[in-house]
Amino acid sequence: MFGWLKKRFARRMSGLINGAQMATYLAICRSFGADDAQTEERRSALGKRAAAATNFLFGKSPSAEHIRELDLEIEHASALRWLADEQPYRELIVQSLRIANVAAYASSGKVDGILGERVLSRYGAEFPNALNPAEYEELLNRSIAQLTVRQQEAVRRVIQSSGANPSIERRHTTP
Repeated sequence: MFGWLKKRFARRMSGLINGAQMATYLAICRSFGADDAQTEERRSALGKRAAAATNFLFGKSPSAEHIRELDLEIEHASALRWLADEQPYRELIVQSLRIANVAAYASSGKVDGILGERVLSRYGAEFPNALNPAEYEELLNRSIAQLTVRQQEAVRRVIQSSGANPSIERRHTTP
């Protein structure tokens, strides 16, 4: 692949994956009850747990704050339990990890480990076919559609700010 084409592909996919991470984070927050938390302190604590879960599911290293303040073994187990119950997000995460690993290889030309190996080993066989970029965008659209309109707009802004220039559709499935 030409260098500029690889960079363009990597930038576009990175932006879409950022959107997938944000959509997942918002879905986990909702599942953990952060949307209904009575105090800002409780909402913040649940948001921190959701962020740690999202980082883990997307193969990201935990932040220093998460290492310091959370029991990551418990949080990772909680993330896997959440993922077991959330088929649409399970597919989104598996496909995101596949694309992230391909993009990392395309950028560097080497493999320094597999992002999200634990999630891919557990759920990768459930979704045996890798998606092309258009199919991945459609999967992301379906996942975003499960969020509130306000959350959908926030995810779209994150994707657009990355320069991914996707065709993310506006869907009104939840209030």
